[in-house]
Amino acid sequence: MSEAVSRRYAEGLFAAAQIDGAEERVLDALGMVCDILDSEPQLRKLLLLPSISCMERQNVLRDVFSGRIEPLLLHFLLLAMNRNRLALLREIYRCYQQQYLQQNGMAEAQVVTAIPLSEKLADELSAKLCAVTGKRVLLRQSVDPELLGGIRVQIGSEQMDGSLRARLEGIAQSLAGDRL
Repeated sequence: MSEAVSRRYAEGLFAAAQIDGAEERVLDALGMVCDILDSEPQLRKLLLLPSISCMERQNVLRDVFSGRIEPLLLHFLLLAMNRNRLALLREIYRCYQQQYLQQNGMAEAQVVTAIPLSEKLADELSAKLCAVTGKRVLLRQSVDPELLGGIRVQIGSEQMDGSLRARLEGIAQSLAGDRL
């Protein structure tokens, strides 16, 4: 249920941002707000604490974000707080981002490698993924040394695993199957 609620809120925010032509600015600011709330657990706790009046929590929200984010987004945050939906903010951000990417013919690719990709390799990978998907691809890179080598890419529900670890596991499974 929370995903459906988050999606509705994200769609409403996106529609309002489109009217102002502020879709990207709202996306960036919403990401920043989520990052701040994640890095400041005391602030997050204060904003979610039901024992503090809604008016006091709204004042804190205004003090922290007024002038730093789009007025539309601040109004949205106040509305979300009034409706006890601020805890869903990270999920709302994810849904908003999906809608933004889809609207702009883009796709997000989660790329995991054993070591960081050079800028040249990242550009080449992005170009190849663009050719495969037919969309502009936004790479989100992370490092997992347990892959040993190679790469794992996920775009939406599609996953491609070209990691050395996956290959070794495949070999081990085929060898185990030969013994039976």
